[in-house]
Amino acid sequence: MNEGWLYATVAMGEALLHFVCKQEYLLGRKLHPVVAYTLGVLAMMIPFTFWLIGLEQVDKFVLVWALWKTIGTAGLSVLVSYGFEAVVGLIWDDKHKTEENALLRQVSDGKAKQ
Repeated sequence: MNEGWLYATVAMGEALLHFVCKQEYLLGRKLHPVVAYTLGVLAMMIPFTFWLIGLEQVDKFVLVWALWKTIGTAGLSVLVSYGFEAVVGLIWDDKHKTEENALLRQVSDGKAKQ
Protein backbone atom coordinates (compact mmCIF):
# COMPACT_ATOMS: atom_id res chain seq x y z
CA MET A 1 0.00 0.00 0.00
CA ASN A 2 1.50 3.34 -0.97
CA GLU A 3 1.12 6.51 1.07
CA GLY A 4 -1.72 7.88 -1.05
CA TRP A 5 -3.79 4.76 -0.50
CA LEU A 6 -3.04 4.92 3.22
CA TYR A 7 -4.48 8.43 3.52
CA ALA A 8 -7.43 7.68 1.24
CA THR A 9 -8.29 4.56 3.25
CA VAL A 10 -8.05 6.46 6.53
CA ALA A 11 -10.20 9.34 5.22
CA MET A 12 -12.90 7.02 3.87
CA GLY A 13 -12.91 4.89 7.02
CA GLU A 14 -13.20 7.89 9.31
CA ALA A 15 -15.98 9.49 7.25
CA LEU A 16 -17.92 6.22 7.09
CA LEU A 17 -17.58 5.63 10.82
CA HIS A 18 -18.57 9.23 11.53
CA PHE A 19 -21.85 8.85 9.67
CA VAL A 20 -22.52 5.32 10.93
CA CYS A 21 -21.97 6.35 14.55
CA LYS A 22 -23.82 9.65 14.09
CA GLN A 23 -26.85 8.20 12.33
CA GLU A 24 -27.26 5.34 14.80
CA TYR A 25 -27.14 2.61 12.16
CA LEU A 26 -25.56 0.14 14.56
CA LEU A 27 -28.23 -1.83 16.40
CA GLY A 28 -30.62 1.13 16.17
CA ARG A 29 -29.12 3.01 19.11
CA LYS A 30 -26.33 5.42 19.91
CA LEU A 31 -22.86 4.08 20.45
CA HIS A 32 -21.18 4.82 23.73
CA PRO A 33 -18.59 7.60 23.14
CA VAL A 34 -15.74 5.31 24.20
CA VAL A 35 -16.80 2.74 21.58
CA ALA A 36 -17.15 5.43 18.91
CA TYR A 37 -13.70 6.89 19.64
CA THR A 38 -12.15 3.42 19.77
CA LEU A 39 -13.59 2.62 16.34
CA GLY A 40 -12.24 5.93 15.05
CA VAL A 41 -8.75 5.19 16.30
CA LEU A 42 -8.87 1.69 14.83
CA ALA A 43 -10.00 3.09 11.46
CA MET A 44 -6.87 5.20 11.50
CA MET A 45 -4.34 2.78 12.96
CA ILE A 46 -5.23 -0.47 11.15
CA PRO A 47 -4.42 0.95 7.69
CA PHE A 48 -1.32 2.64 9.14
CA THR A 49 -0.17 -0.69 10.62
CA PHE A 50 -0.58 -2.51 7.30
CA TRP A 51 1.30 0.31 5.58
CA LEU A 52 4.14 -0.08 8.12
CA ILE A 53 4.27 -3.86 7.62
CA GLY A 54 4.72 -3.36 3.89
CA LEU A 55 7.67 -0.99 4.26
CA GLU A 56 11.27 -1.87 3.70
CA GLN A 57 13.85 -0.21 5.91
CA VAL A 58 12.96 3.44 6.22
CA ASP A 59 14.16 6.49 8.13
CA LYS A 60 12.51 7.13 11.52
CA PHE A 61 11.66 10.68 10.47
CA VAL A 62 9.64 9.31 7.53
CA LEU A 63 7.68 7.07 9.92
CA VAL A 64 6.96 9.88 12.37
CA TRP A 65 5.94 12.22 9.54
CA ALA A 66 3.65 9.54 8.06
CA LEU A 67 2.09 8.92 11.48
CA TRP A 68 1.26 12.61 11.92
CA LYS A 69 -0.08 12.88 8.38
CA THR A 70 -2.29 9.87 9.11
CA ILE A 71 -3.59 11.49 12.31
CA GLY A 72 -4.15 14.77 10.43
CA THR A 73 -6.00 12.99 7.64
CA ALA A 74 -8.29 11.29 10.15
CA GLY A 75 -9.01 14.56 11.95
CA LEU A 76 -9.60 16.48 8.74
CA SER A 77 -11.96 13.78 7.50
CA VAL A 78 -14.08 14.08 10.65
CA LEU A 79 -14.10 17.89 10.39
CA VAL A 80 -15.22 17.69 6.75
CA SER A 81 -17.95 15.24 7.79
CA TYR A 82 -19.22 17.70 10.42
CA GLY A 83 -19.15 20.49 7.83
CA PHE A 84 -21.11 18.36 5.37
CA GLU A 85 -23.69 17.59 8.07
CA ALA A 86 -24.01 21.29 8.89
CA VAL A 87 -24.62 22.24 5.24
CA VAL A 88 -27.18 19.46 4.78
CA GLY A 89 -28.86 20.52 8.04
CA LEU A 90 -29.14 24.11 6.83
CA ILE A 91 -30.64 22.96 3.53
CA TRP A 92 -33.21 20.77 5.30
CA ASP A 93 -34.06 23.50 7.81
CA ASP A 94 -34.64 25.95 4.96
CA LYS A 95 -36.80 23.43 3.10
CA HIS A 96 -38.91 22.74 6.19
CA LYS A 97 -39.34 26.46 6.92
CA THR A 98 -40.43 27.08 3.32
CA GLU A 99 -42.99 24.26 3.54
CA GLU A 100 -44.20 25.50 6.93
CA ASN A 101 -44.63 29.06 5.61
CA ALA A 102 -46.58 27.75 2.62
CA LEU A 103 -48.92 25.83 4.93
CA LEU A 104 -49.39 28.86 7.16
CA ARG A 105 -50.26 30.98 4.12
CA GLN A 106 -52.82 28.40 3.01
CA VAL A 107 -54.38 28.34 6.45
CA SER A 108 -54.47 32.14 6.75
CA ASP A 109 -55.88 32.48 3.21
CA GLY A 110 -58.61 30.00 4.13
CA LYS A 111 -59.52 31.98 7.24
CA ALA A 112 -59.47 35.30 5.34
CA LYS A 113 -62.05 34.00 2.83
CA GLN A 114 -64.49 32.97 5.58
